Amino acid sequence: MLDDLEGKKTGERLRIIRERKGMSRPVLAGLVGYSAEWLKGIESGRRLPPRLPVLVRLAEVLAVGDVAVLAGSDMDLGGQHHHPHQLVRAHPHEAVPAIREAVRAPLLTVTGQPSPVAALRRRTSDAWRLWHTSQCCDVFHLGFALVNQASLTGGDSKSEEL
Repeated sequence: MLDDLEGKKTGERLRIIRERKGMSRPVLAGLVGYSAEWLKGIESGRRLPPRLPVLVRLAEVLAVGDVAVLAGSDMDLGGQHHHPHQLVRAHPHEAVPAIREAVRAPLLTVTGQPSPVAALRRRTSDAWRLWHTSQCCDVFHLGFALVNQASLTGGDSKSEEL
């Protein structure tokens, strides 16, 4: 697979790999945010090869794990012929699923009984008045309880009551 890319320029490599993947020029260009004419210019050698950040995006879309595979004889990736730039998404760290779950988990877990809507409206009005008439710190002790009660009430009440 890499033998036929040997000695080829970046544009030629892009075209070969794009065609191998069965992707059209407009599709690849669109997925990286450029026009088909821009990509055609690179593939034909009329335009200079893209800078490394764009090359990384192209490699990502083409599912090429090593950016150096796309970088042809007309590019220098730090003086080494095949300097690997592994894509982060190609080989995610084993902790990524746990981190993703933690980020997506709800930050607020509310327990207790919902308040009547009228009581919640009154407490909201009182907190609003306190916010505008006192130091901002005075309303903080009401804020958390009010958010908790609103979460409970909102999930339990009919929308026309709110």
